[in-house]
Amino acid sequence: MVSNAIWRNVAGFLPATLWAVVVVVLSLSSAAIVPKFDWTNIIAFDKLGHAVFYCILALWVHYGFFRLGQRYRRVEYWTAMLCVAFGIAMELLQGMMRAGRQFEYLDIVADIIGVLIAFWIYSRYLKKQYHGSQ
Repeated sequence: MVSNAIWRNVAGFLPATLWAVVVVVLSLSSAAIVPKFDWTNIIAFDKLGHAVFYCILALWVHYGFFRLGQRYRRVEYWTAMLCVAFGIAMELLQGMMRAGRQFEYLDIVADIIGVLIAFWIYSRYLKKQYHGSQ
């Protein structure tokens, strides 16, 4: 049986894990499965999607670290490293697959921008909520 302390630690990362599964499915599924609309042919829409998905992922990962408590220093650093590494891994996998997807450096840049936006949101709106008025 899993102890309550371990479950609380794992449960903090459950939203991030579920969101990462969504990102994996969308990133690695055939390009034919992802619906296409005329207005989505704009390159900016694809990059905006990457930024939004990785912004949300970074916020959920940061929340998981927050739930672990003060045991982890430099939470922002670890969150950024995990999310950027995840984005690079997804792009590398897309490049190796033959499902109509391809590796794109600009997707990685968009992922990084999404992570940076998440940290702006965190520092501007969530930091006081998480840590009080430090």
